Amino acid sequence: MQIAIFLTVITNAVGYTWNLPGDAGWPAKAEWEGLRGSLEGSLDIRGDVTFFAIVQNKRAGLPQPAAVAGVQTERDITKCMEFANKFNIRLAVAGQMTHPDMRGTVDNALLIRIYNFNKISVNKTEKTVSFGTGVTWAALHDAINKTSEDLYIPSDYYTQSSPYAWAASGGYGPLTRLAGYGVDSLISATVVLPNGTSTTASGDLLWSLRGSGGNAYGIVTHLTMKLFHRSLTGTGYMGIYKSGGDYACLKNLTEYIKTASEYVTLNSEAVNNAVSPSVAVYFYCLAERSVCIGEIERFAGVMPECQNVENNCVALPLNNFHEFYNAKPRFPSITANFVSFLASPTNIDSVMQEITEFIITSNVSTYYQEVGCMWDTVGGVAATLDPNGHATSISEHLRGALLVVKCGALIQSTCTSAPLDYFNMVHVNSFLKKVQKVTPTQYWGSPPHVYMLPEVYGPLYWGRSYEKLVAVKSEVDPANALTCYQCPGWVEPETTDPAMCPICLCSCSNNPTGGCSDVKALN
Repeated sequence: MQIAIFLTVITNAVGYTWNLPGDAGWPAKAEWEGLRGSLEGSLDIRGDVTFFAIVQNKRAGLPQPAAVAGVQTERDITKCMEFANKFNIRLAVAGQMTHPDMRGTVDNALLIRIYNFNKISVNKTEKTVSFGTGVTWAALHDAINKTSEDLYIPSDYYTQSSPYAWAASGGYGPLTRLAGYGVDSLISATVVLPNGTSTTASGDLLWSLRGSGGNAYGIVTHLTMKLFHRSLTGTGYMGIYKSGGDYACLKNLTEYIKTASEYVTLNSEAVNNAVSPSVAVYFYCLAERSVCIGEIERFAGVMPECQNVENNCVALPLNNFHEFYNAKPRFPSITANFVSFLASPTNIDSVMQEITEFIITSNVSTYYQEVGCMWDTVGGVAATLDPNGHATSISEHLRGALLVVKCGALIQSTCTSAPLDYFNMVHVNSFLKKVQKVTPTQYWGSPPHVYMLPEVYGPLYWGRSYEKLVAVKSEVDPANALTCYQCPGWVEPETTDPAMCPICLCSCSNNPTGGCSDVKALN
């Protein structure tokens, strides 16, 4: 029955029955003002002098909402939901994305900004932290550090992103191998459901939030997560290896990753450009210094066959996790990541072979300035937790993964009107099809740029959990009022979803004049 209900909802969603400006059911100015007067927080409406400063973003393709509610309380959220339901307007939430900009925006929606939910409470005795979902990682780490330098929380690499978005989508980072995924630390969540009621999530709803959260089921306002106690010392090491064009280093690196200790994390990148093709590695070891030195020596023993180890390798003494978090280097994303996937212990050799071929065969001079893949090691302790998926809804493939991989390209600055030409999707899709033959998985991190049809990405991303997640979504949000990009219930690729503007053609009205700017002009 639940599945049948869901299919009905999706049919309605594809029809795009939400009201738009100019429709008979669109709220008049006085009705918007009535909503503004009912909120404890703020409401900035399109046309207000304050509106553009809130929604402006230099990235093309980001849509513009009809109004932005800076909610202060759960009552404010309920008021916004009631208003959206009354006038049949799409809802969206900013401040709960894995990317720090406003990617939660939906065109002509009522956008709820959650940033004011920023209180943090650390319980040193219980080893937990409770916080509003508008906080950033930087604020959360600072609050934990002021309580104890020996308490830490597994976290993202990005300091200004949302802890909730990270944890609820699975959550991998530099401590995954040592402490598990973000979902494994998520204890409880307070959520305002689409009907306007606030509840502490339990049962199937909590299970759904632990792996597919987003804003598909409601607007989560508060979380409690588990903290870990350990006096950390450690060492960081960075090396850049010339590839020689054949990327033989990847074979050496793969062999080491297969047997790396749980206290070792690698962030690596293989790049092909016209100047210096290379393989780069950031190596983190969080254990006693003598143990880490031994592990670095073992790593170095695997890599000598790689050509020309450069002299910019460094050792970083680290006294605790917070120092590690603030000091750790990581490669910036040099690519637009069109392809994201997982590698497991059983297919990592085949995955690396496909990565190598993709990088070598990419036409750098014609289409791209640079082509590359970057990956983070996972596994370790994370692979041993919740093996049957009873507590978390992440894919069984992510649970058993060894690498999270993102591949893509830094595109040449020219921009045409044809999205397929702009992205050179023929080449990228060819690579994606080859990868999926050896690793039938899908995973996106920060930000999600993956072009996948819903019926394809759902089972690939959530595995055996997907059908149940669809059923829970239809039960708690039967009208499909809450939609978020690539969440259960999201039904269209970004090229056709009215939440997004046409790729490479227009930035909606996201510019000072209120007109349409092309990508090149915005760049």
